[in-house]
This record gives sequence, C-alpha cells and structure tokens, in this order.
Amino acid sequence: MDTLVPVTIIAGFLGSGKTTLINHLLTEVGGKQRLAIVKNEIGDVSVDSRIIRGKNIVMKELLNGCVCCTLVGGLEESLKELVETVKPERIIVEASGAANPAILAVNIDRFGFVKRDLIVVVIDVVNFEGYRDKTMVGRLQHKFTDLVVLNRVGEVSEEVIDRVLDDVYEFRPGIPVIRSETGRVDPQILFGFTGKSTEITLTDDEIKHSHHHLEQDRIEVFSFRQDRPLDTSCVERVLNSLSENYLRVKGFVWCNDGSYYLVNFVCGRWEMERVEDSSGADMDSFEARADFPLQSASDQTTRSVSKTELAFIGIGIGTGKRVIEKRLNTCCLK
Repeated sequence: MDTLVPVTIIAGFLGSGKTTLINHLLTEVGGKQRLAIVKNEIGDVSVDSRIIRGKNIVMKELLNGCVCCTLVGGLEESLKELVETVKPERIIVEASGAANPAILAVNIDRFGFVKRDLIVVVIDVVNFEGYRDKTMVGRLQHKFTDLVVLNRVGEVSEEVIDRVLDDVYEFRPGIPVIRSETGRVDPQILFGFTGKSTEITLTDDEIKHSHHHLEQDRIEVFSFRQDRPLDTSCVERVLNSLSENYLRVKGFVWCNDGSYYLVNFVCGRWEMERVEDSSGADMDSFEARADFPLQSASDQTTRSVSKTELAFIGIGIGTGKRVIEKRLNTCCLK
C-alpha cells in the first residue's frame, strides 16, 4: 500500500454533538471526497445510521461495546475491510460518548494499515459542568486531542465558556479551540491538518482504567423496544421523570399521531423531533426503511428493528430498567 488512509477521530461525551458535526461535514463536502464512517454505540440501538446523510459515503456501525476497549478487534476488522473494499480517501471514526480517544488513537496507531490524522473532541458547553465530574472519561477526553470544538456556545454566557476553557487548558495548554453554535466546523480545518499528531503517553492508572472503564465509571446501558404506538404525552412524562443519573437517551418513538419522533435526551434536557426523510417528506415509509438486518459487532447476531427503539445510558441505572419499561409500556395504545 503506497499511501495510508488518514483516519480522523471524532470524540466527545454523550450528547455533545458529534453526529451533528459529522452531518455538517458531509453536507459541506458533498460528493467531493470518498469518505467512510465507522460509528460506535455502546448500546444496541442503531440511531445515527438513519440520520447521517451524504453522497459518496459508506458507513459501518459497531454496537454493544466501546471501540477503545471491548470492540478493538471489531474496529480493526472494520477499518481493514473499508480500506480493502471501499478504498476511501478518508475514514472518520465517531467514538461512543463513553470512549477515551487516547486509547482509541493508540490502537489505531498499532494497526499499521491506516494513519491517525486528527483527534477532535467536541464539548457541549451547556452540559459540560454537569457531566465532567461524574465519570473519569468525562474529565479526560480532552487530555489528548489535536483540536477542541466548543459546541452550543450561543446558549451560555462568556463566564461559562471561560470555565470550560480553564478546564481544557489545564490538561492541554495552547490547544486550538473552535467555537460553534450548532456543531458546524469548516471541513478544510478538520481535513486539512498538516501538523504532527499528538504524542500519547498514558499513565499506569489511565491504562488500567481503559480496560474496564465502563464498569469503573458505572456506565450502564439498557434498551426499550415496542411495536405498538405510544402516547406522546405519556412518553414526555417518562422523560421528565428520569433522575440525574440518566445522562443520555436516544432513539426513535412511534407515537399515536402516526408519526415517528427522534428522541434526544442529554443530562435532563430533551426534545422529540418529528422525523422526516432527506427530501423533507413525512416519514410514512419508515417501517420499510427500518426493517433492515442489523448486525451487532459484539455477538454478530442479526435482528429486525422495532418501530420504537430507545437506548438509555447513565450511571448505575441498570436496576431501573424494569421501572422504565413498565412506565413506557403503560404508554402503549390498545
């Protein structure tokens, strides 16, 4: 292989705006570059493959684990397959919100058949102070990075932004920082990087934490699936009832008005957005679109997608699964 394919790593905590940033990139780049995307979710609900849009794009998903630890083998296999079959000009790896990008970068360096190009960490300035101290990975994601994107800066004061920057510069003095209101970044900045990639040296504690970081941070995931329509108001009440331990809820809900909604919950703030396809038409054919075989990288099993699928991610929330399932099932319409 004459030239190694560059790999751009997009990282950031749960709900920071990574997929939004990638969608903007794809809109800007259009069909000008042949891109491949590897998307990682620690849960088993596929969401972003249905909302990422772009021409000349190939995407693979790695579900049910984290690419910086449990799914390293799956990541290597996926990258190798993309390089050999798709021959992309660039690969974007979107890490899960619980991933440590430093560990991910070290693994990519070890593969040898691709080249690590740039580590980008997206920080949601609205919620950063809420999640920073809850997990070690939330504190350390921007320790080893080439570029930091402060997302949603228009929603907070300069005082809040200054506090976030103080935290960033404590780990990475002088790191380039881009401010963004909606996750939009010029692709020439992300894809035109010519400097030397960050050298990564991990402490013994960081290496030890990387092997079992989900367990050590007590990050747990469970999913809810249902094929009957749900009452919209009832779903909203369930979302409002979630405790502060619920960091992220994402997925699709089929509601009693016949519409599908994209649920986006981050640290207590949430919205339900009616889903439309890329042409702007109502998503009446969503059932047909959603009924594709979905393969999990961890167990290689294949299943069909339910009409409602939600992934709940948080700290020590496993015991609350039955309660949430019961509440949501009461939302079903007969």
